[in-house]
Amino acid sequence: MVCTDRSAACLYGFGRPASPADLCPQILAIRPGVAAVCAVHPMPMRGAHLAAGCVQSLSWCPQSLACRARVGVGADPRLGRSAGLWHSRQAHGAFGGGQQFLTIKAIQNKNRHLFHYWSQHGDATQRNATQRNATQRNATQRNAFCNKTIGQLGIALQLLLLGGLAQAQGAAGRPAAQAQELPAIEVVGDDAPQSYVQKQSSAATGLALDLRETPQTVSVITQQRMRDQQTQTVGQALEQVSGLTTSVNDDNRQQIVSRGFEVENFRIDGNLLDSNNTRPNLNLSAMYERIEVTKGATGLLSGTGDPSATVNLVRKRADRRQFTAELDAHAGSWKNLGLAADIASPLNAAGTLRSRLVLAHQRGEGFRDLKKDRLLTVYGTVEADLSAHTRLSLGLSHERKHTDGSFWGSLPFYFSDGTRTNWRRSQTTAARWNRWDLHQSNAFAELEHSLANGWQWQSALNYTRKYEQSNQLWLYGSLDRHTGLGLQGEPYLWKQTPDNIDFNTGLTMPFQSLGFAQQASIRLHYNRFKGGWKGGGEDANLLNPDESSGDVIGNFFTWDHHSPAPIWGELPTGSRFTTTQKSVSFASRLQLAQPLKLILGGRYSHWERDNQQAAWTPQAYVQREKVFVPYLGVVYDLTPNLAAYASYASMFKPQEKKDRHGHYLAPVRGNTVEAGLKGAWLNDRLQGTLALYQTRQDNFAAPDEGHVVPGTTDTASRAVKGAKVRGYELEVNGRPHPRWDVSAGWSQYSAKEPDGSHLNAHQSRKVFKLFAKYDASAQVPGLSLGAGLRWHSRPPIELENPGTGVREAAGQPAYALVDLMARYQVSPRLALQLNVHNALDKSYYQLSQWWTDSMSWGEPRRVQLSLNYLFD
Repeated sequence: MVCTDRSAACLYGFGRPASPADLCPQILAIRPGVAAVCAVHPMPMRGAHLAAGCVQSLSWCPQSLACRARVGVGADPRLGRSAGLWHSRQAHGAFGGGQQFLTIKAIQNKNRHLFHYWSQHGDATQRNATQRNATQRNATQRNAFCNKTIGQLGIALQLLLLGGLAQAQGAAGRPAAQAQELPAIEVVGDDAPQSYVQKQSSAATGLALDLRETPQTVSVITQQRMRDQQTQTVGQALEQVSGLTTSVNDDNRQQIVSRGFEVENFRIDGNLLDSNNTRPNLNLSAMYERIEVTKGATGLLSGTGDPSATVNLVRKRADRRQFTAELDAHAGSWKNLGLAADIASPLNAAGTLRSRLVLAHQRGEGFRDLKKDRLLTVYGTVEADLSAHTRLSLGLSHERKHTDGSFWGSLPFYFSDGTRTNWRRSQTTAARWNRWDLHQSNAFAELEHSLANGWQWQSALNYTRKYEQSNQLWLYGSLDRHTGLGLQGEPYLWKQTPDNIDFNTGLTMPFQSLGFAQQASIRLHYNRFKGGWKGGGEDANLLNPDESSGDVIGNFFTWDHHSPAPIWGELPTGSRFTTTQKSVSFASRLQLAQPLKLILGGRYSHWERDNQQAAWTPQAYVQREKVFVPYLGVVYDLTPNLAAYASYASMFKPQEKKDRHGHYLAPVRGNTVEAGLKGAWLNDRLQGTLALYQTRQDNFAAPDEGHVVPGTTDTASRAVKGAKVRGYELEVNGRPHPRWDVSAGWSQYSAKEPDGSHLNAHQSRKVFKLFAKYDASAQVPGLSLGAGLRWHSRPPIELENPGTGVREAAGQPAYALVDLMARYQVSPRLALQLNVHNALDKSYYQLSQWWTDSMSWGEPRRVQLSLNYLFD
């Protein structure tokens, strides 16, 4: 066969001509959002159906969004039950319009065969009508039909069908009228960008599994949800995740809690980031395709941490073989302005070298006095198909945030006489010289290579470096309700420059066993985090009138936030340490029977922390731990749409406390037992999860009264049984109707520490979140309307009243926030959108994670108008 670069046959294998050994498939690289397209050469048939005899496995190449076929004889169990056609479930971001459907008909013509395809949007009625009309066309009509541009597939279908029909008819000269039609089978395309549903994720186990067969709760904020709700930062997006609660400690530190424990594990494209290296409200969301949150213990992938959740940030990829560009601009409350550009382009004619560039800038004020923010994100990536089986990805990103007048700490919750304070929502404790700077840079390289039998080798290297400096005036103390006196001030300068290296490499190995397709993986991990900080305020000269009392502001009620900027002295090194983790992990998905799947895995880690001598570490020491973390899950299909599951997952967290013998306490160990139901309906366009769970943490460090650590005056510690959390979650996402997109979730839990007190008591125990969007184009062409509700119960926290000495409920009473949106599609390229957050302007407060007698106000009503323009 003589091939040209643009022929359907030569597009197989990214330009490699199909050899006789390939038997039948020609693969056409198509735009994202549609199922695979395959034309068939004359071939010997050994199966009852064309697909069963021809295509052994058909799948998307990860991120490249081109399809491949591996040829073999005999049916693959992953192919459909009736005619052996594969059902696309692989999860990658799609490009272009809404949910795509590709219908394939197999036409048997004695010893040569052809797949006939067409695509359309819309509901089932429209698809059925299209099928009936297409069936009545003869071969000439089919040619004419496929020459037209049909949605996203027009060009692809034209190339494929013209070449395929010419070969099918020209080789034998027999008309298509002699063909015998087999039943039409619908193949659902890849995840559409205009969806709230993610069909597949590797966030829980490292294996690319359907969410329905992942035995843990995985919540996903898709790109479309981020767009609809205009979540400009990662922190804002996480506030919308079902089951997560957030609190703001100050302007640049945000606590995220899942199932009673703080979320400390963050990953980027599956690669580990140290929690100290992540600031959710630093990262603009423009460079991310989606955000995945796996609830419960995730030690199989993360190793250390709490059994709370792991956040995986999935970056946009250079996966587009045609030029596209997208421009977003917005303006909103408190003089906020933002501009973002997303540009993707092939760098050669064949599309084997591709690029993507994301630029985002945002600036404005906050609802608190003095605050001014500037945020910048620059992200670029290049992807190259080095051969038919090898792909290399390289990328760089740089993010920065500068805050003037930053709010550090919180406002007093009580006056000194025990009466409640009632601050303006714009009130701040900041001095005019307060500022906070954060810079974060990341470089990455990824290499993927396809081996024989469908095996795939993947390696990824990520390097992240951060710079952070905070110049703050911290006010604290007991404030007199009448005089405004009593607050003391402490200036503080804090710096850190941590860096993180993460490398992993491994094999993904599909195989056949017990008559089913199975999957396994083994990976090696290496992570090194170098951290520490410098800080202090003792040498600062504030030129205050009474340095002995620390009263640098006088009457707080009349203070105008002027205070002489300190002259900083030499900063002491508070901490220096290096943490290293070396691990080997394995995971497997084993189908034991038609309805029964077993997810089995484990991770063996060697963890080491080298603590160097510093102000907060009087004596250098090294901690070492070796631990095996198991993972077990079972999924049982009750019906084609509903599955029951159960899982056991664990993780560990090394400690710095010592016992009376001078030995380090054993690591805190945590585990989550979870069971529930998962469903997927309407061709996976609607998903639901019901999860019940229990989480434990053991080896908590408690004071060992009367004993000290040998050689020190420090009180010794003892290990006690830890916290216990029990709860349940209910979540529904997707498109229950062609005009409705919905995301709804309810979560409820109880969390107790070893002494019976509430864990993270400042966080709500019951939370309901809902966002729904309605396509109103039938009433007003181009119009979409949306609304959201976030309801939080009263947190169980109690504080001691300084006036009475009695503990009393102090949490914000239950409240609800209402969000509204409207988008108007002015043209196919231009859209205008209005978002109103906290539309009813509800006043609510949050108590601090660290200073429990301090509070900060939640964000008032925020209005934002945005514009989106598409280029191609």
